[in-house]
Amino acid sequence: MIRAIASDLDGTFLGADGRPSERNVAAVLQAAERGVRTIFATGRPFRWLEVLRPLLEADPLVLASNGAVRYDLHHGRVISADLLDVESTLAVMSDLRATDPRLVLGVELLEGYAIDERFPLKEESTHLLLDQTVEAAVETRSPVKLLVMGLGVPSDILAAEVTPVIDDRMTTTWSFSSDHGLLEVSRAGVTKGSGLASLLDELGMTPDEVAAFGDMPNDLPMLELVGHPFRMDNAHPLLEQAGFPSAGDHDDSGVGRQIEDLLRGAGITPVAP
Repeated sequence: MIRAIASDLDGTFLGADGRPSERNVAAVLQAAERGVRTIFATGRPFRWLEVLRPLLEADPLVLASNGAVRYDLHHGRVISADLLDVESTLAVMSDLRATDPRLVLGVELLEGYAIDERFPLKEESTHLLLDQTVEAAVETRSPVKLLVMGLGVPSDILAAEVTPVIDDRMTTTWSFSSDHGLLEVSRAGVTKGSGLASLLDELGMTPDEVAAFGDMPNDLPMLELVGHPFRMDNAHPLLEQAGFPSAGDHDDSGVGRQIEDLLRGAGITPVAP
């Protein structure tokens, strides 16, 4: 019997409509009744977690911003955060600005976010710090993730161009595929895997007791950590190449169906919603 479930949100636990299916919610709640903890590990900022409200009864643990932020969903507060190193981040930003004029930068903060003028808006402006440049926000606020967008450059190509520039000064990944690629850059060594490992230590669990689900490159460290990793049918080719078995389609309750199978393997008959 597994003791914990770790799941990404977008493209994994959530359907194409951006919501969790009834089957996924029911599976998590039934697992919780059997003492199985659920951990959501997402690239989203903690401000974008209202979608998890139907799961409060399961008391899920939440890692936001690719493992950089641990969030208390019940009380709406940040528990801890691995902030960006200011000196390293400013040096990386300077190098990136000299690399390609198609690059635009943003920074995700505990207080909100700051972006270059050419950065397309993805969030309500109430969280945008209009009075600060990205560099100033890094220096004066609480930065948790640097965002690097390539205007007209898909994410895979952007990663091949930008990762060598950043090198090991910070950790680069991505979870977004579009004509305008977006890379997510964390403090060196900070990933969903590192955040999950810390949580498991606190819970007294080992990675081999965990099943995890993901669909994009930012999920790789988490899937590589656990004993029971699953990719979604819609996953990025890197996850398929890694040899992870499929849990099914994210738009057909793939995570919930796999949780049901895991419960059956432990002699528990789940009840479909």
